[in-house]
This record gives sequence, C-alpha cells and structure tokens, in this order.
Amino acid sequence: MKYNPFIPFTEEVLYGLRNEHTNFLIVQRFSWPELNRSSTFLVTVYYHKEMATEHAQHLEANEGRMIDISKEFDTVLALLKPGSSYRLFTNKFSQTNWEQNMLKEYQWKIQNYLATKTSLRPKDKIDISFRLLHGRMVAKIEGKDTLLEVPAIDIII
Repeated sequence: MKYNPFIPFTEEVLYGLRNEHTNFLIVQRFSWPELNRSSTFLVTVYYHKEMATEHAQHLEANEGRMIDISKEFDTVLALLKPGSSYRLFTNKFSQTNWEQNMLKEYQWKIQNYLATKTSLRPKDKIDISFRLLHGRMVAKIEGKDTLLEVPAIDIII
C-alpha cells in the first residue's frame, strides 16, 4: 500500500474513547491511493457536540455523518471487527515528519500535477504544505505568483 500518514482507527481506540466519555465522531469518506473510497473512512473525534455539529455542516451529501458513540457504539464497533470490509483511520498522523514523507513518496505524481495543471515549472521555487480542513486533506501550493489550495488527493493520484 502507498504511504498513508494516518493512524488506523481500531477497536482499542474506540473503547478508549468510550472510557474517556468522548462521544462524538464525524465519520466521512476518505479518498487515498489504493484504498476503496466506498469502504474507507476518516474519523474525527470531538469532545463537544457543538464542534462536531459544525464539522458535520461542511459534509457533502453522502460523504459522512456525526455519530454519538454513547448511542451507536455497536454500530461503529461492527465496522472494526475482523473480516469487515471497512477501513477507518483517525485524523491523527503516525509520524511527525509525515509531510516530508508525503512529498517524497508522491514526488512524481506531484510533479506531474504541477506540470499539467499549473503554470509552475520545475526550476521555480515551490512550497507545498498539507493540512486537514473539515476532515479533508488539502494541499497548499505556493510559488512564482501562484497560490493554490487543492484537494491533496488530486495531486497524489
């Protein structure tokens, strides 16, 4: 599997959240190279319902939903059981240098995107950074009078 910087969302994580009385999750579709979009999800954890509700308002139709694990614990648990076709990841990163690893792993794809979709050229000074915005990975591309924010999946596939 291609590099994926996100930590898997596991049964252990779910039980830990329940024990901490952390009840609100946003579970939304997650696009990543070599992962099936229809069965892969990113989970964002919220301690306060208001913050989860605000995130949920940014979801597109059929992208995901807010879950109160105090009421739907077994539903989420079923997604994590061995043999489940679903893959869930947290919105937390597995390494502190994940951005550098992304740039290294997907360098060729990023260069191809820049060459075909922007006016930037390899000789230009280009800075690329990544961030999560409402559970979606966004790439910020800066260079030579250019400032773009695009879905990260667009530059790594």
